[in-house]
Amino acid sequence: MVLIFPAVAMLSDITAATEASYQVTIDQARPRYATVQAQITPQQGKIFLNDAAADTGLYHGWATFVHSIKAFDADGNPVEVVYLTDGSWRLSSPANQEVTLHYQMLLQHDRFPNDPGDDELAYAQPWGVMWTGRALFISGADAGNIEVAFDIADNWRVTTPWQRHADKQHTFKVDGNRQLLDAAFMAGTHDEFELQQGNAFVRLGLGGESVRSQADFFKSIVTRYLDQYGNLFGGPPSANMVLLASEGRLLGGGVMGSSISMLFDSQLTQNMLPLAHYITTHEMYHLWNANFNYENLPELYWFTEGFAEYATFLTALRGGDLDQKTFLVQLAGRYQNYHDVFGDLSMAEAGAAKLDHYDLIYSGGMLAALALDINIREQSSHAFSLNTLHQYIYANYSPGSQTGLTNDELISAIQRSTHIDTRQFFERYIKGTSKLPIDQVLLSLGLMISKTDSDGLFEFAFLPHRNANQLAVWQSLTGESPF
Repeated sequence: MVLIFPAVAMLSDITAATEASYQVTIDQARPRYATVQAQITPQQGKIFLNDAAADTGLYHGWATFVHSIKAFDADGNPVEVVYLTDGSWRLSSPANQEVTLHYQMLLQHDRFPNDPGDDELAYAQPWGVMWTGRALFISGADAGNIEVAFDIADNWRVTTPWQRHADKQHTFKVDGNRQLLDAAFMAGTHDEFELQQGNAFVRLGLGGESVRSQADFFKSIVTRYLDQYGNLFGGPPSANMVLLASEGRLLGGGVMGSSISMLFDSQLTQNMLPLAHYITTHEMYHLWNANFNYENLPELYWFTEGFAEYATFLTALRGGDLDQKTFLVQLAGRYQNYHDVFGDLSMAEAGAAKLDHYDLIYSGGMLAALALDINIREQSSHAFSLNTLHQYIYANYSPGSQTGLTNDELISAIQRSTHIDTRQFFERYIKGTSKLPIDQVLLSLGLMISKTDSDGLFEFAFLPHRNANQLAVWQSLTGESPF
């Protein structure tokens, strides 16, 4: 294939008063071909397609899909581009001089098995495309002021968390490389909505007929859980948000910075709405906790994912979206998953291969959150809870904080915020492989655990007679006050 690129000088209008710029052209007739023209400054003579680009299982990572990359210096002279490895290239131009790049990215990510998944990379549908910045934009040295412009069909729109340019259509202002790469956008004939809840702002992009038909469902969830999670953490997420949802090849969701991307692998019928509710609210929680400053994230995946699971179901119960019976069924299911896998590997160690140890990280992490919550409530006579910890972490470990979270730092954060020493708990159940004391936790809540006669699965039920303390703990956990 021979590609004819526009003259280098065409970007002069776009790049005035900016440190970097990208012009993305997507042809409605050939949506799987994105042509990008960019002006960036290499970092020590190198340019990159995301610092984790080789983690996809593809030999060259996402660079596999880069086609016909060219570079030019400030005078329009060609610059040699040599591919290195792991999605990086070396340029023959002086290291700190701006270059103009031309490249075409083929949207093939949804045609290959990949990790982390189509929802966190890119996909194409009859109505248009979804891209993440990390899968599309080649970057260099950090730029504090970036402009991204889209050349698309007249009947298309672009939905992204970036700030719209006041005077230029389909043009956005981006604050730095991190916000450029840790973001997603939807371009096509999808529906877009803008929602404001307190200090939090979010755009919705809904693609596919069945997803678009559930616009009121998504708008209701987003506005209510922005409020509820905002109360839980004591403030809004750190940036404006976008939530993109569509029918697709896979089922799931992911968070990149302040962007949520979700796919539903079949028609979003009424019967699927409880699952859609769960995925949406789980991913919304990550708008807060996925963006904290982590020193070693894999050892804390039990915390980020387990606490998200716990908050998702408990907030739904407290808000009336989930009845007590369903809550107990979900809790018993998570216990079943954890019971079947605990013992060989600690939760902290399992994070190094999160998806290979899904039940230990997600279900085990959720039960660890429940155990910690009950422990803190009982030892503090209900003066403190995980809500206290959420707000402490939000205040002290938000993006830009000097201290990064580790398991040891989390122990210290619990001690400082609730005055409860959880070091032994962490040593036995998080860093160690001992079974979580769920029987004791359930007893505190006035619950008992048993197995059904028919299939041998665990189920939770209330004790026939709960004492005053058990009733108080259950009410404290599920009542109207913030948990």
